Amino acid sequence: MNTEKLLIRGEEHEIEVKPINLIFNSSVDESVYLDRIMITPDMTLEHFKSLKEVDPYSARFFKIVVPDFPYEITKEKLEGCSLAFQHIIGLFSLSFVLLSQNIKFGWKYPESFLHPKYQGNIADALIAFSDKEKFIRIITEVKEELLKKGK
Repeated sequence: MNTEKLLIRGEEHEIEVKPINLIFNSSVDESVYLDRIMITPDMTLEHFKSLKEVDPYSARFFKIVVPDFPYEITKEKLEGCSLAFQHIIGLFSLSFVLLSQNIKFGWKYPESFLHPKYQGNIADALIAFSDKEKFIRIITEVKEELLKKGK
């Protein structure tokens, strides 16, 4: 059994790590995750600002959350949109950066800024991100599309 430690109200707790762990904490004190970086909305927006362009993998996951986005998913287009869309690209892009560095991470308030119409789709993206088969299928599809385009 794989476990991790976290602090809630200063008290250490050990939880079993599953493909997806949802932690609901209604206390005013923040939980501290000792073994992972928690990606916050502030971090995602800062990361979005630092991007030169949107990578195709983050764009694909963005489409899971916002399937009816009517434009090409580019940094320029998203700069003219709501913070919600910048947050989502920042969330996925930063997740890919941490994943590539083999750093454990979690998403804190991934639904921030999003219209309720899209909030439920975050769960679909989380499942696709955490299910190895789905994740590999999506990454492979994006790679094949890039090859077809000659990129």
